[in-house]
Amino acid sequence: CQGHFTGPEAYYADAARTGADIVHPNQPVKWENVLQQAGRTLNQIFVNNIVFFSDPDTLLVRDLPLEEARVTTTIVALPGQQTFFGDFLTKLEPERMKLLQQTLPVCDVRPGALYPYFSNLPIWDLKVARDFEDWDVVALFNWDDDEKEVACTTVELGLDEDKRVAYEFWTNSYLGEIEDELRTTVPAHGVRLVALHKAQDVPQFLSSDRHVTQGAIDLKSCAWRADATTLDATFTLVADNPTVARFLVPDGYVFSNASSPTSAGATIDAFLENEGRILAVRMIGETTCDYDVSIVFHKE
Repeated sequence: CQGHFTGPEAYYADAARTGADIVHPNQPVKWENVLQQAGRTLNQIFVNNIVFFSDPDTLLVRDLPLEEARVTTTIVALPGQQTFFGDFLTKLEPERMKLLQQTLPVCDVRPGALYPYFSNLPIWDLKVARDFEDWDVVALFNWDDDEKEVACTTVELGLDEDKRVAYEFWTNSYLGEIEDELRTTVPAHGVRLVALHKAQDVPQFLSSDRHVTQGAIDLKSCAWRADATTLDATFTLVADNPTVARFLVPDGYVFSNASSPTSAGATIDAFLENEGRILAVRMIGETTCDYDVSIVFHKE
């Protein structure tokens, strides 16, 4: 408990408590506790999954305003830290239980910056690398007491000059194409979690609501067939729990149908959002396993 990467526990322990107390006896969790959780994370996250697994203290979402609950969820889950739930789970509302579900399983994340930070940075960037695509999940935090715009450049994110398409996780919002800068309004004590994918001229995967990493946990493959009309994807689904994946449909393409072609297929419900620009595919599996999903489009 309250370990440090310079101490003897770095040799003996698999994990160490690196966070300050998120709550004090007989008191609810407060915003200042969340700020401390963020600060301790930035101080020691650079050793997470290298020296030991970092424990930023318990994830508590019940007593916080929703925006602040999203902040602590992002702090714990986006960097792949040890995850303990401290709320009375049987008393949680479904909206708050969903926050906890979106942290599991813990993503196998390793730090890209191998040094500590001693201030609460407003931009955190998770880089996801898969055989079929690379993408970024960028957290834009507003630590202040008033709403404000939070922004970063693509250069700061280490991205090339290609256009990106942006999708925001917490509000289920398509933010459009970005070139040089990612900028959005973030409420006080809030966070916006934006997936950035290289823009393509064909329908493409944007986001999944299964996990804060937006596909890093559940999307196993995604590729076009040779006929250039069918997009095949494989998702890991949790039994009886719906996952909604979203795809961008560019001009010139029309959605036709979506199905799970295997004999043990998932139940599929697909519908268009954002004036037809976004295709939402809702999937439910009978058991926890991988499911193939085929999405058919045709050109106008």
